[in-house]
Amino acid sequence: SYTSINDASNRSILRVRPVDSLIRYIRVEIRGTCEMQGTLGTLHSVASKYTVDSADRDMQFYFDAAASAIDQCLKAGVVDQHKVFEFKGKMKSKIAFINTSVEIISGEDGKKEVLRPHALQVVICIASRSGMTYGDSFIRSVRQRVLKCVDFGRLSVNQLSFLRQDHDAQARFVECFEDIIQTFGEDKLGATLTKVSDIKVVMHRNIEDVLKRGEHLEEVCEMTKDLADEAVRFKKTAKAVHRKNCCRYWKAKICAGICFVLVVAIITIPIVVVTCGIKVKHVS
Repeated sequence: SYTSINDASNRSILRVRPVDSLIRYIRVEIRGTCEMQGTLGTLHSVASKYTVDSADRDMQFYFDAAASAIDQCLKAGVVDQHKVFEFKGKMKSKIAFINTSVEIISGEDGKKEVLRPHALQVVICIASRSGMTYGDSFIRSVRQRVLKCVDFGRLSVNQLSFLRQDHDAQARFVECFEDIIQTFGEDKLGATLTKVSDIKVVMHRNIEDVLKRGEHLEEVCEMTKDLADEAVRFKKTAKAVHRKNCCRYWKAKICAGICFVLVVAIITIPIVVVTCGIKVKHVS
């Protein structure tokens, strides 16, 4: 999902909402006092609000928990401090309350003196899932980044009261909040568990492949044994056939030789007999 922001040149910027972040809700309020016509009044306005995932069904729980944390801290007079609450209602969550006093810079706007607050505090409240860790570096970073978005000390009471209608300021706030969420809101434990589960899946797949490969190797070994047996049988059969063919060959040779001798004898004996008879007659 995306959120659309208009910058100073009225161009629409699309930013990806990190919907799986541990940080779920950020709220910045302005609290202070101002004097109008000799009467001291209170200054209270919401500077900016940021919801990570508006479709989250538990978002109302974060709203209520943040409002409760702000009321508790302001009643207790927590100034220039931070406090972390842990709510254990229908779901677990953590709330970080950060309160910062702002130095008021007096001045004039043209000929007319601008009405400025006497005291000013910027209250930052961050609601997150229970797995979020709020360290000192996180608190310092959030305080510095939010105070850089708007120069609160130079704004008039009227500008502070209608800060939510300032599109340029809201664009800077949203950019700041998303930077905080992308820097600190990553669920490192969940990401690690996801990587571990992915590795487990890959390892199981590798083990299955190895087992299948072992079965294939067993089949190949059996086939090799069968082929070796077939080769031995083929060799024996070939030798027998070769021996049989040799016997047939020599038998044929011998028979041909005998036949040849008989034919020669049949032809030669009568001639010899006749020749010998003629010689006997001459002698007698």
